[in-house]
Amino acid sequence: MTKLNITVLLTSLMLISCSTSSIESKILDSSSKDTTTTVPSTPQSAVDRHNEIRAEVFSGSTVVWNETLASTAQEYANYLASNGKFEHDYGSGYGENLYASSNESTYVDAINSWYGEKSNYNYSNNSCATNTMCGHYTQIIWKNSTEIGCGQATYTTGNYKGGTVTVCRYNPAGNYVGEKPY
Repeated sequence: MTKLNITVLLTSLMLISCSTSSIESKILDSSSKDTTTTVPSTPQSAVDRHNEIRAEVFSGSTVVWNETLASTAQEYANYLASNGKFEHDYGSGYGENLYASSNESTYVDAINSWYGEKSNYNYSNNSCATNTMCGHYTQIIWKNSTEIGCGQATYTTGNYKGGTVTVCRYNPAGNYVGEKPY
């Protein structure tokens, strides 16, 4: 099985284990920043927040903004919002984190939600705690993923109508089965 197939399988399993309430919730722990109203969705805010989180666990590998990734992420966010969907794009070839909120949100809100999975991740055995998710967090800290691009759109239909969908893409993709993120 190729790394891409394994990543798709892992991402599929993570998505299946999501519940609507966990997707909509904004998880903020004591070390994350609640910047809901103070940090707009800018490329720099997304890069900065990713790099802050990555610096907690290793040094020497930061992410930079990639316009191609951002463009594909924006196109996919537009697709999801216009169709009322919330599902991964398994054919993109990139790593991908998704976030949906029933209200307006920022890149940092989405990233903080994914960061909330940190407490579910056990580095020593490279696994998530039972019945929890941690793959969004491990994609953020995947050391070999050095480029990101994000996009957002407002849902025009479906269960999240009026809410925000955020798509962040990562290159190279991470979350390979059996490999640690750093």
